[in-house]
Amino acid sequence: MKRKNIKYLMAMVLFQCMTFVYSQDYFNAWLTTCSHLVGPTGNPQSLKLAVEQSRGLLSGASGFGWDILIDMGDWTASQKPPGDEEGEALARLLDETLGMDRGRFFTVSGNHDGDAKGWNAGEFTKKYINPLGASEFAETSSFDRSQRPEGTDYRQLLNYPGTRWDRYLIRTGNVIWIMLGDRNEYDQLAESRGDKSGAFQAGRGNAAGMPNGGYPSGAVTLDTYEWWKQVVEDPAFSEDILITTHHLMLANTTITTEDGEPGEYHGQSGSLGPNGEIGGQLYWIREYNEVGNELHQYAQTRPFLNYLKDHPGAITAWVGGHSHIHTPKSKINERGIHVRKYEVSFISVGALTDSHAGGKNQLSRMLTFEEGKMEAIINVYIHKSSDSSSLGWYEPAARRLPLGKRFACPAISTNKPSPVLINNLETIPEAPEDAKVPRYNWKFDQDKEYDFNHENFIVGEDGSPYGVYEGVHRIVYSMDTPLGTGRSFDLGGSKGRVCFSAPYTPEMNWENMTMSVWLKSSGTKPSEVISYVSETGENKFRFWFDGEFWIWEMGNGLFKTKMKWKSSKEIKGNKWHHFVVIADSEANHNRLYVDGILEIEKVWHKNHLLHVTNGQLILGNSNNLQVDKGTEPYEFLVDELKVYDYTSKFEDVCQCNHK
Repeated sequence: MKRKNIKYLMAMVLFQCMTFVYSQDYFNAWLTTCSHLVGPTGNPQSLKLAVEQSRGLLSGASGFGWDILIDMGDWTASQKPPGDEEGEALARLLDETLGMDRGRFFTVSGNHDGDAKGWNAGEFTKKYINPLGASEFAETSSFDRSQRPEGTDYRQLLNYPGTRWDRYLIRTGNVIWIMLGDRNEYDQLAESRGDKSGAFQAGRGNAAGMPNGGYPSGAVTLDTYEWWKQVVEDPAFSEDILITTHHLMLANTTITTEDGEPGEYHGQSGSLGPNGEIGGQLYWIREYNEVGNELHQYAQTRPFLNYLKDHPGAITAWVGGHSHIHTPKSKINERGIHVRKYEVSFISVGALTDSHAGGKNQLSRMLTFEEGKMEAIINVYIHKSSDSSSLGWYEPAARRLPLGKRFACPAISTNKPSPVLINNLETIPEAPEDAKVPRYNWKFDQDKEYDFNHENFIVGEDGSPYGVYEGVHRIVYSMDTPLGTGRSFDLGGSKGRVCFSAPYTPEMNWENMTMSVWLKSSGTKPSEVISYVSETGENKFRFWFDGEFWIWEMGNGLFKTKMKWKSSKEIKGNKWHHFVVIADSEANHNRLYVDGILEIEKVWHKNHLLHVTNGQLILGNSNNLQVDKGTEPYEFLVDELKVYDYTSKFEDVCQCNHK
């Protein structure tokens, strides 16, 4: 390796000398994914073709300069986990294809790159890709960190706390790339669901893994989600442009990320979810203990989207792939290859492969930054085509990408402007508006068979959040429901409570909210129905019964709006009642509806709630959070609990006829 290290060191010095000027104006990030190089359906030429085109070595396609290659994985091509044979071929291929540019190639694993049973998590990636350049894997990967750029403003941030093979940071000027690897290794929990073979990963498998068959692809670990939040909120990066990369896109962003959407990209490779088949979206959160044993797999990675919704512009962009998009102009339900949502640009790269479920065109992207500018330009390159598209830059797909901050260029770059320069270039379009639905929606039917947690947790209608039973000695569901269908949850029989589990517990601002719940009570003692409190016990909102009145409280500390209501008739007993609370910060009021009638309206003096972290949404008594020592576990049936993060009209919430 010593001779090779000297070669790469000389190459890096030459690169710096060739690109050094008094000031650099441009920096180009080349974005690729889904090369599927090795394996039964792989093509080792897919990356080589793109690299040689970039170097201007092939006729019929324009060359281009790039300063960093950001790759989102899927190096392997098989429906089974890769092994040593594929790994050795992959390491050799990357070394030969990239040559002196190997150090500027930064990548993370895709769903096809996960480890088999008997391998440690990340063993394949560390051994043959070595994303952190560790010396212990230098021989097997033909790569080590000495080949990386080492400028103060262009380097891998290896010393950042929590860095590991599946998550790391890169600095290029004032851009921080948050690289997240897919965690589709062997499914440790599959055996408990009937899969004895050990042949499948969490993102692929047979009918034993999911009750309706198939596995949605894409996963991160729970601690990686928490690490991502730490990076995003780190004051050290407050002046930087943050770009997240993962092999997959978030739900309901770009093409192929909707549940049950029409199309030919994923089909039965997805699982039945709340709205039909799951598309090409990041789906799983996997929780492990300290020694690496898997504890849970949570369907729906909604926490990422919830965070971005609550913190618009927290990152500049999310870059991913997974779906082998046919053309740069492909759309499904008006979702294309790039959209903006929550002040974030979502970029679906496409795929380099032409052999493993390849699209009609083999695509990559280029993101060009310019010194001092608050926008970058995102372009599309067609490397190969089966529908007679011209090779090279596809100008109609070029768009402006807002950065939120002015770009500061690294001292070292090829200094090439955007390959596509068009006057009045359009900005990335906004994503289609989301349907108005509850943010949290529990019907308590316990019938979510698309989610194998449904018997051990209360699972929401969209697959999240998860309700964790606490102090529940006997889980009881009832066939007694307000609408005569499904089931309700019996906290009287349960003698406990339910807490929204991390990371699904909300940390929203609650400036506007609507809560709807059906109750059937037989209790006479003071007790709580639902509350949202901070870890210090400060009440945010609370709906409870004091033995005589039903009370809604909302506010911070002593500044609360309180509404007390007592029926002229007996409300407990054999009748269901529908309660709706609407908090409207713009109209400055709280309203309480009971059985379709507006009973109380009060001015909301402090018409917002202070943002808190580590808040807890609880169904049932919250004694251990010291909200009120006088309340007891509530003896009631509950059904159709819905919490909206906006102000709804009562008619939109009440979908039944009250008399």
